[in-house]
Amino acid sequence: MITTKPRTPQSGDIVFRRKENGAGWHYGRLVETVRVVPQLQLGGGYYPKFLVPHTTPDKGKHLDTTAGFFRGLPGGWISQEFPEPTRRYVEQSSVSDLGKPYSLANTCEDDVFGFSPTRNNVLGGLLALGLLALVGAAVAE
Repeated sequence: MITTKPRTPQSGDIVFRRKENGAGWHYGRLVETVRVVPQLQLGGGYYPKFLVPHTTPDKGKHLDTTAGFFRGLPGGWISQEFPEPTRRYVEQSSVSDLGKPYSLANTCEDDVFGFSPTRNNVLGGLLALGLLALVGAAVAE
């Protein structure tokens, strides 16, 4: 049995929440504010420890606070164990394409996982239905 000590969220961890329409999960990554926002823009005032780059249909890829990401909806975070140089790379790549518009080929799942499990399942189901229809038509003749 492997036991691990619970830890607090870190940059590079995946955050998720229910989609507002209730149809599945919305994803983003935690990034440390001081690493992705230029120091001059932060000023001397209060700023959150973490920001969340994520993609939505209305705003495309953008930065949000954790409260703005969760919007009071149920969710959580999935810890990602990276060595420090990799963690910084994941963090920088997460914010490298801010402003990119949302599309069926560019969703929150694509940002976090590099592909969309939901889109792949839908396309696989459509392909299976198409093959079933072809086999049905061939048998009927």
